[in-house]
Amino acid sequence: MTKTLSTIILFTLFLSTASAQYNYNPATNDLGSAIWYGRHEIRISAGAFSTDQLIGIKTNYDTGFDFPQIISGADFIAYRYYVANWLAVGAALGADYQKGNRTNYSKQSDNAIIGKYDRCAYTAALEFTFIVIDKQRFQLYGGLAPGITLYRATSTLSKDYYNSRPYITQPLAQDEVTHEQSTHLNGQFTPLGIKSNGPLSFFFELGYGYKGIICMGLAARF
Repeated sequence: MTKTLSTIILFTLFLSTASAQYNYNPATNDLGSAIWYGRHEIRISAGAFSTDQLIGIKTNYDTGFDFPQIISGADFIAYRYYVANWLAVGAALGADYQKGNRTNYSKQSDNAIIGKYDRCAYTAALEFTFIVIDKQRFQLYGGLAPGITLYRATSTLSKDYYNSRPYITQPLAQDEVTHEQSTHLNGQFTPLGIKSNGPLSFFFELGYGYKGIICMGLAARF
């Protein structure tokens, strides 16, 4: 844990120093791309291999959730405000969805499908973006974002499965929908972000957390 915190602190200090070196002009109080395209930015993005996706695709003997048949991207909408030439702050809202079969996960016999499941992770986060290079047509940045996630799973048990096996005790009423819900702290660490600067631009990010290992999308500045 101490090593992780030290890495984050050193990373933040590096970005702050690098951004000042590349962007700041004390004579003009240059705000980089903010003076060309505006301080406000709206983003929409889709990510792959988020922390909640990785947890969801892991087969689990406790829940009986099989490998999902449908996996959405980690879809997010975010707002950023450029406070300085090297720093933007904002917030993000998004969701991660998976759907698949629920099985009995028997270690003594073949697994049988006993129903379906849907699971979704809704995340809200504060985002801090540290701009390293900010040119008129190009931006290089990194970021840290603490957040919180509401996890919700819904399971529908199969009526046909239990009717064909009267010797099995059905845990719930036939076709009853069960809800599992919890909240947990979440976050996103982005060591590398690349964006084309302009009123409407494309960005690509590598990181780890609620947005995924790979994240890409569109941004509008005003």
